[in-house]
Amino acid sequence: MQNDMMNDYKSYLAFLMAGNRGKCYEILIKRIESGDDIIDIYTHFIQMSLYEIGELWQKNKISVAVEHMATAITESLLSYLYPHFVKKTKNGKKAVICGITSERHQLGSRLVADYMDILGWHTSFLGSNVPVNDLMNFIEINNPDIICLSVTMYYNIIHLRTCLEEINSNYPETPVIVGGQAFHWGGYGVVNDFSNVSVVYSLMELKQQLSEYASVS
Repeated sequence: MQNDMMNDYKSYLAFLMAGNRGKCYEILIKRIESGDDIIDIYTHFIQMSLYEIGELWQKNKISVAVEHMATAITESLLSYLYPHFVKKTKNGKKAVICGITSERHQLGSRLVADYMDILGWHTSFLGSNVPVNDLMNFIEINNPDIICLSVTMYYNIIHLRTCLEEINSNYPETPVIVGGQAFHWGGYGVVNDFSNVSVVYSLMELKQQLSEYASVS
């Protein structure tokens, strides 16, 4: 990360934890006007700040209230940013994105849904804590080309396995991408048990994976 971007990020993070949504927005708009693309904004500001705030909360260095405030501000910022990047042309591919059963954090999957939409995918964002049976029904009706699942809390990895088993049993040919902060603590064994499942750790990795699937007719 370049020095000017790092300085802007530090200011952005400070304003975010102080609850100053307006200043956060000003910084992001300045970065866009200076030529940053969507992956720069999402990776070096949105994603990085969420991970850092999450780690501060886990270490009891900030309160739940501050973490929730930062999350709420970030969601509103995503809504502001979306029109600056969204494309009208689509690639004809469909994706279902959600947080798994018992996962109550939805910002990560919302970020992925917005990003995929910007890349040209037709996205169906189901939110968080989606029951497996409901997800299976939605997949059956909508027949997506890819399924993306988000796991923020590590203790929800067990629910990810249940979800992947159901998907693999009913839709073994449909590729699944999983990601989220939980995978910074482990959980790789679950992914390795399924040939149609891959894990991504960044939006750049996600973009690379999606480019392969989008090129398949």
